[in-house]
Amino acid sequence: MLNFLANSMLLLFGFWTPVMLGDLYPRSNIKYFSLAIFFVLILSSGIILFISGPNSLAFGIFIGSGWKILNFILDNSFISGH
Repeated sequence: MLNFLANSMLLLFGFWTPVMLGDLYPRSNIKYFSLAIFFVLILSSGIILFISGPNSLAFGIFIGSGWKILNFILDNSFISGH
């Protein structure tokens, strides 16, 4: 049971790390720099997952980075008049 709770906390920590990194610079000139950071995070966590097998922290970072990249693409794809 303790192993399940520890892995759940690592997964949540890994997921929220890229999400909080993206909120540091939401609409500034360096938003493309943060996008590059997300690509590096998703690539490095994917390599760690491929090499070491199941790892809850790497999986959380992988999912969180993909989520932020998807949000960035969708936010910049549609022009809103607001």
